[in-house]
Amino acid sequence: MITPVHAYTGNTHRAPARVWVLMSSIAIAVLVLAPGVALALLAFPIFIEDPPDTMPAFRSVNTLTYTAVRSVLMCVVSALAANVLVFASIPAIVRALRRCPSRATARFGTIAAIAFFVGAIVSVAIWALVLAPVGVLFSPDPQSLQDKLPRFSFLLIFAPFVIDWARFLVMLIAGIAVSTAKRPGTAMPTTTLTAQGPR
Repeated sequence: MITPVHAYTGNTHRAPARVWVLMSSIAIAVLVLAPGVALALLAFPIFIEDPPDTMPAFRSVNTLTYTAVRSVLMCVVSALAANVLVFASIPAIVRALRRCPSRATARFGTIAAIAFFVGAIVSVAIWALVLAPVGVLFSPDPQSLQDKLPRFSFLLIFAPFVIDWARFLVMLIAGIAVSTAKRPGTAMPTTTLTAQGPR
């Protein structure tokens, strides 16, 4: 059996799938490092001097608020950067799925991509809820707006990371599956391109 010439050129699913895997790997690394950097920022706060007339109960509140906001923004920026990496590789993902020789693998990759984008919408919605208290601080009437907002636990901030880790991991697995996919029933290509003639 003669191996098709396109299997030895760049016009296959492997090159764009490798871009898919590379971008997903970097995105996961960014997401894994983000909480550690955020905790480091919490451990080394920037102290803000309180006004002289500050009540004892409200001392160091500005320092704590600034430190917490800085850490949360670090997580938000990391999540945005990770998503941008994968979104930037959409052309490569589409090419890899179209050229994938295995229909089952291409179907798995398509489902993973759809789940990734749906998860992004859910993650953005949760981030909006997490950052809502920060927006209250800059509103004209923070007290009335705060009374209208539901009470959300600070632990809600971990929900987007759980969702992101899951969907980026699924995307990485799908990219690896597509990059290693072969046409069903085909053998591994050998180093020789010559066909064996009839005996």
